[in-house]
Amino acid sequence: MVKRTGGGKARDSCLFPFHYLNTNAMTAGVLQIFANPSSLSLRGGIEADAWAHFRLKRLMFRLHATPSQTGAKAAGFVGGIQDTPPATVTQVMELLPSTVLPSNQVVPSDWVHVPAQDLAGPFPWYKTVAGTVDATEEQPGQITIAGTGTDVVNIEFRGIFEFKTSIATGNTPAAALLRQRVREERISRMTQVEREALLRILGSAPTTGAVKLNP
Repeated sequence: MVKRTGGGKARDSCLFPFHYLNTNAMTAGVLQIFANPSSLSLRGGIEADAWAHFRLKRLMFRLHATPSQTGAKAAGFVGGIQDTPPATVTQVMELLPSTVLPSNQVVPSDWVHVPAQDLAGPFPWYKTVAGTVDATEEQPGQITIAGTGTDVVNIEFRGIFEFKTSIATGNTPAAALLRQRVREERISRMTQVEREALLRILGSAPTTGAVKLNP
């Protein structure tokens, strides 16, 4: 459920919890998943279209076994954009937020809770929709998975995005304030009409206890 944050009429942000199972095949034993709304959650990608900026407040992940697994897999989080990210199970396991799934293991790996300082990345906020010249402005980091050949990877994500700066016309604070004012004016007009009608009724009714004298 999306939860609005902030206070007063100027609030323009929301918290977005997500839970997603990402399934992809490795290429030459490596798979990289960027830590952005579209990669970590299908619903997150849809919600991101309505906002200009995002950041990751919380992220945890774990690997699931697959029937066709031919070797061990490892997954780890690395902050920022890396020119040469880890490419082997041993290298990925050198990352502190990481986990391994042996080839003969049928139950999921341990959950990895990525520390808040790693999720922050180089900037306080990131662009929700990719397209900037500098990719460092589009995600705080990436999840790198290493294994064997073209093995399929099932990786489960849980976390919370925070979005800010609404870009959907119907969601902007100005539009919400305008709708509120229109609603208040409509209620005020209805109240005024009812008051005038009541005064007309009271004005035409005889006064209680009054005695009408004949001339």
